[in-house]
Amino acid sequence: MIHAFLLRELHAAFVNRLILFFAGAMLALGALPAALAPDAASETAAHVLLLGILYLVPLFAVLTGTASAQNETEEHPLLMSQPVWRGGRLLGKWLALAMVLAAGAFLLVIPAMLMGAAAKALALLGSQAAGLAAAFAALGLAVGFSCSDRLKAHMISLCLWLFFLLGTDLIALATAGLPVVQEHPDWWLAAVMLNPLDSFRVGALLALNRIPFDPLTAPPLASWWIAHLALWFFLITAAWSLLFLLWGNWKLARAEP
Repeated sequence: MIHAFLLRELHAAFVNRLILFFAGAMLALGALPAALAPDAASETAAHVLLLGILYLVPLFAVLTGTASAQNETEEHPLLMSQPVWRGGRLLGKWLALAMVLAAGAFLLVIPAMLMGAAAKALALLGSQAAGLAAAFAALGLAVGFSCSDRLKAHMISLCLWLFFLLGTDLIALATAGLPVVQEHPDWWLAAVMLNPLDSFRVGALLALNRIPFDPLTAPPLASWWIAHLALWFFLITAAWSLLFLLWGNWKLARAEP
């Protein structure tokens, strides 16, 4: 059954204008450094990739997931009346979306590879983009199956994307000077680490040497995080994907046929 929904979603993805636009935008954005600054394309590519992965990948992923769930509104009564595991519908759709969005995200790094940038670093960036796509596709599906109104579901998805992108950072900045935070910096840092976009952002900025970091003055949790940036990122994206899928499965299980 999962296989059937996976194939069905893959077929729909190849004619989905949003996914086709996403793939084209990723390829065009990846080629932008070579077009604007051919003499320094490999150096500027890293910054372009960072912006593309941070802003566009989760945005398109959450909207695609929401639209995928909402597109079955008319078929929903029929699908819900079948004597099959309802979670298989969700899992099949998520696997298909994760595969398609990951392939689209990797289009972002292909031009940089052709420019001669480090293949190992680009492979890591592509993998992280795929992780973000999977997590936010699961979020979009969870929202889409939780809300029956199409417009409301998309607005909720956009608000959640903005919250993960900017909201947690604003809260972190607003609370950084509080006495309790100064006394327990690991608590504050743990809250930041739980956001997959912040985990990616910090890791990418450290790789680009854009964050001054002294390991001798860092709290223990920060030192561990810096030493295991890639591992933590994939753990947190996997955890968020699982959480959103469980929520979507719970909503489907409680839905009326």
